Order: sequence, then C-alpha cells, then structure tokens
Amino acid sequence: GFLILNDLDRILLSGNPNQIQTTMTFLLDFLDSQKNSFESPYFNNCINISRLNIIITSINKQFRLINII
Repeated sequence: GFLILNDLDRILLSGNPNQIQTTMTFLLDFLDSQKNSFESPYFNNCINISRLNIIITSINKQFRLINII
C-alpha cells in the first residue's frame, strides 16, 4: 500500500508546535521498522503496514525532511 503525505512542509514549517509534534509522532510511528501493524480508529481494525510505502511531497524546494528529524 501507499501513504501519500502531500505538502508536508506546510505543516512542519507552520510554526504551530502542537501540529508539528503530532505530525512527527505520527511519522516516527510509521517509520519504525519493528512495527508491522497499525490499529485504525476509523476502520476499527488492525491494518498491516509491513509493506507500506510512504511518499512525502513538498511545495518548498528548500525543505528537507532530514533537517527536521
């Protein structure tokens, strides 16, 4: 499966500390190589994410995720 995070730079460069922390916590949770599943409150089910591909886009050409993490 694919998870597409469009214009992530808008969230991380917004200056809102709560929004930035929530976003980074979400990302780090999914990027954990030991995690194979995710409990979805929307589907009320456990979703297999062991083969999840994450695509992150940015509108700001100067934005680099590695500088934020």
